[in-house]
Amino acid sequence: MNRSAWAQVDSATPTTAYWNGTGDAQVGTSNSGASVKRAFFNVDLGSSPVAGKYVTAASLAVNVTGSGSCTPRQLDLYSTGAATSSTTRATY
Repeated sequence: MNRSAWAQVDSATPTTAYWNGTGDAQVGTSNSGASVKRAFFNVDLGSSPVAGKYVTAASLAVNVTGSGSCTPRQLDLYSTGAATSSTTRATY
């Protein structure tokens, strides 16, 4: 399954919406922790093989394309409401 849409939020620009960007989804901190970025992905399950099924386990593959540090960090995944073109740090 692929993402059907996505949004990114940044604490440095809390009222700016970053919707369906063409670049990488940035998460974590930058500027010595002054900026915190989060990414939200919408996945359309309605037309997928799991539609109407009870899912007991799933996985997410993530590629790290850049890092300010080589220190391993935990990546957390949460279920949220759907991201929209109005999703900003101020709304989430």
